[in-house]
Amino acid sequence: MTRITMVCVTLLVFGMSARLPAPLFAQTQGKVGELRSLVPAQTKVALLPVIDATGEKDDQRRDQANAVRMEMRDQFAERGFDVIDEEAVAKAIAEAKIDLSDEEYQRREPLYKVGKAVGADFVVFVVVTQAYSKIKKNLFGEQREGLAKTKTWLLDVKEEKPVLSGYVCEGKSTGSAGPFDKGNRSRMGAASGNSIRDVLNDVLKPYPRKKRKG
Repeated sequence: MTRITMVCVTLLVFGMSARLPAPLFAQTQGKVGELRSLVPAQTKVALLPVIDATGEKDDQRRDQANAVRMEMRDQFAERGFDVIDEEAVAKAIAEAKIDLSDEEYQRREPLYKVGKAVGADFVVFVVVTQAYSKIKKNLFGEQREGLAKTKTWLLDVKEEKPVLSGYVCEGKSTGSAGPFDKGNRSRMGAASGNSIRDVLNDVLKPYPRKKRKG
């Protein structure tokens, strides 16, 4: 059984403000299942569009969602999984009239439906629920730390079992706050990507990640 060993928790988020850095670890609930033994090359994975529900400006939300999307794709592709074409996934979502930005659809049943429509073995869906940055001071000066929280579903479509269901993890990204600092936007985007990186690194640990050449 694959266990999440990082400092993350599962919880359902109700009415959390994206602007306020509220406590990231609160009352916890959720489901963490097990990942069955797989042959990556024979396993089709549908990566659903990432939803950013932080309430940040459009360009910031776009950066955060893109960071998560790219990390998800690399995690599965570099481990040899068969990642289903994004256009096919988008078409299936549109035909099913599913609005993933609506919380009513952010649950297992609609996600299984999309996965079955594209012939996926697994479906992955991520929502960025919170992102912010802060300045930290130490003996060497100031550092800007970005923090982001994501909620992840990793569902076994064939067996209709969750590996992760509404699993929440905090990601961080820290760098100098000096003259070359890229600001909040860069740190918050990197933190979003790091959050899903940490989740998938642990879940997919049995399948080594091989960097693509070129």
